[in-house]
Amino acid sequence: MPKVITENQAISCDVAFIIGRFQVAGLHEAHKKLINRVRDVSKKTIIILGLSPVKNTRRNPLDFQTRKKMLQNEYPDIDVYYIKDVADDYKWSKFLDEHIESLTKSTQKVLLFGSRDSFIPHYHGKYDQVELDSDTFVSGSEQRDKISREILSSDDFRRGVITAAFDKYPTSFQTVDMIVQKGNEILLGKRNTEPKYRFFGGFVSPKDESLESAAIRELTEEAGSFEKGAPQYLGSIRVDDWRYKHEEDKILTAVFLVPYVFGRPEPGDDIDEVRWFHINDIGQNLQPEHLDLWLKIKQKVLGSSLDTR
Repeated sequence: MPKVITENQAISCDVAFIIGRFQVAGLHEAHKKLINRVRDVSKKTIIILGLSPVKNTRRNPLDFQTRKKMLQNEYPDIDVYYIKDVADDYKWSKFLDEHIESLTKSTQKVLLFGSRDSFIPHYHGKYDQVELDSDTFVSGSEQRDKISREILSSDDFRRGVITAAFDKYPTSFQTVDMIVQKGNEILLGKRNTEPKYRFFGGFVSPKDESLESAAIRELTEEAGSFEKGAPQYLGSIRVDDWRYKHEEDKILTAVFLVPYVFGRPEPGDDIDEVRWFHINDIGQNLQPEHLDLWLKIKQKVLGSSLDTR
């Protein structure tokens, strides 16, 4: 049975595998101490990097090749590979073992090395593991946060920003738009920077529990805490937002009908004025991107659900 070996035990092996993420701009002293410690007790050292399926995030900003070059620049004799993250620890352990088997001989003694808070609690494979301790602790999260606030004046910095932009997947940003109904009237909002009115809405937050909760949150922020009925989903539409007109990224909005119940709407957030309009006057008073939304929703869904007399 595989076991976790403490660092203070006498350890040696033919092939040592360091399993880690190394999501840093450069190897710090704690990294170097751990790698050097492993090299001291092994004939050959290999590093396997975790590879997230989600690219270019705050937790995993660096791709595999970038981290490989960083490691081999400091340790050119160490081979660097990757293993993809999967949801199930047992499947991940199986894939890791298969990868290790492809890189070693059955006669070789193999040990897996990781630092504190490493892969070890998630590993259920067949190889013994060594948990390395360190008297130097550097938080990768804090380091990344600090770097994110630094703007450097160099070609390398600008090249990195461009590379990151091209490395991410094209995104469809999720928004919500609300059509607030009171009989034959619709409530609209207006910004001082725009000539016409718009439906209330905005981007869905990762903290929102559902599109419906996002709809109520946005409506309350922009039109006040008047009493509202439950949002009724009408459909989803891609919005021709001018900010993304020439971008690969686009906006997809979910449209909700929200019945007005009681109270006085008040402008808030980036809305400077709220006003009721008869349904027949909606089209001529809407911003272009919301006019397109209105025509699609009115034609496909609202024609049978609103009294247009």
